[in-house]
Amino acid sequence: MIYGIGIDCHTAGETERSWRRFGDQYLRRGLAPAEIAAIAWRAEPAEHQIRLLTSLFATKEAIYKALRPPTGLTGGWPEIDLAARLGQVPQPADQRMASGGAEIGTTGDIDRWRQGIGVGDIHLSFTNTDDVVVAMAIAETLAFEKGR
Repeated sequence: MIYGIGIDCHTAGETERSWRRFGDQYLRRGLAPAEIAAIAWRAEPAEHQIRLLTSLFATKEAIYKALRPPTGLTGGWPEIDLAARLGQVPQPADQRMASGGAEIGTTGDIDRWRQGIGVGDIHLSFTNTDDVVVAMAIAETLAFEKGR
């Protein structure tokens, strides 16, 4: 059963301006440590890193919206870990979803909220242009009983 749907649009220009202005602080406020490590590991031109960051930020915001955490929850984007989806961070087999995709990791307050509301799978869809990324997330509860 669908618990929530989130969608977000983020631009590469906005990401680049913020990264130039705030530097590593910008990364730490929005990314999990494994995601920062995965981006630093990638030997790609800065333009590709900006696109990757833009995708991560749009995806994290879409997931956050789909989970609908209460106002005042202290967790944020760093507690949504997409590093395994970057393809650069090894993951154990038990963290893979049945479809073969990487699990979307959550930690801290976001994870406690996710478990408390019974959300298991989070399905993602993306589209992008050179400057814009649109991400959609659907949070699905673990159990569904017919007739309820």
